[in-house]
Amino acid sequence: MNEEQAVLDFFSLPENLPLALSVAEQVDNIRMRMNNEFWHRACARLTTQISDWRIALTEDRNTPDRYVGLHLQPAREQNLSLQPMMEQQVIEGETRIYCGLMWSSSPTDDKKQLPDIAALHDKLQHAGYKSNDRFLAWRWTALYPQRKHFLLRLNAHPDELLHEATAPLLDQLSSHGTELFRANKALREIGTSTTVSLDQLRMNLAH
Repeated sequence: MNEEQAVLDFFSLPENLPLALSVAEQVDNIRMRMNNEFWHRACARLTTQISDWRIALTEDRNTPDRYVGLHLQPAREQNLSLQPMMEQQVIEGETRIYCGLMWSSSPTDDKKQLPDIAALHDKLQHAGYKSNDRFLAWRWTALYPQRKHFLLRLNAHPDELLHEATAPLLDQLSSHGTELFRANKALREIGTSTTVSLDQLRMNLAH
């Protein structure tokens, strides 16, 4: 019997249940700490490799100070944009990372049908991405950030793991960055046009 199995057998004994639960709670805390560390380091790594974007961490809406992903915002402020992102989600008890392009807020149908948006959507669909109301494009990665293998790699070989983890998002920008820039430019310009039209309407009403 190896040492690891002996420890597991020890904790499986009924009389050791209180200790086993205490250890399990501590392990959960370690997983959360390492998970936050992973997202912070992924964000820092991307910051050194990407320009023209503002990078922000995505916080768990139900758990303060817990991070579940990151997203990129255009350098210029705009009301509606498409944002490259990576995020983890629990599916059937497993935490897995997916990446893609999310809407900064819910778009109207006319925004989705802009030529530059439609062209980008079609290109990403051809590349194997899926889409829904929240995401122009998304797909799963092979990364499971709560698994033992992932955490051991993060501890022993963080640079190698972070290179692998950020590659899907960087590849997305490399392959579709030009079309994404045009799509966000179209969204920004139509937003500006709408604002100008409303301002002009108010001025006309004032007279």
